[in-house]
Amino acid sequence: MGLNPCGSEICFSQHMRGWGNAAMTLIAVYTSEGCIGRCDAKCYTATEPACDCICRGANHGAGLAQAIDNTRRYAETMIEKYAGAKGLEAFRAELGEAVQQLDLF
Repeated sequence: MGLNPCGSEICFSQHMRGWGNAAMTLIAVYTSEGCIGRCDAKCYTATEPACDCICRGANHGAGLAQAIDNTRRYAETMIEKYAGAKGLEAFRAELGEAVQQLDLF
């Protein structure tokens, strides 16, 4: 499974609907029932050891900058593992704006 334009299994979106930049959601998975999982500030700023989000621990407590880098590198793997663990067949995934945009400096 590859990262593809909107309309296929994995979708890049300029703005994750309803979240805006404040929430800093890095990656999310949707089914026909809506958002069923995501990796956001709750994960990458975590201090407790348990993680049950899409990143499967890769971004847990890592801080925003490292979590963005991890998600850029491993988004496809994160999504495939999450979908497999949840038994998902019909879904789409979106990457947050911060993950899509490369740093200028």
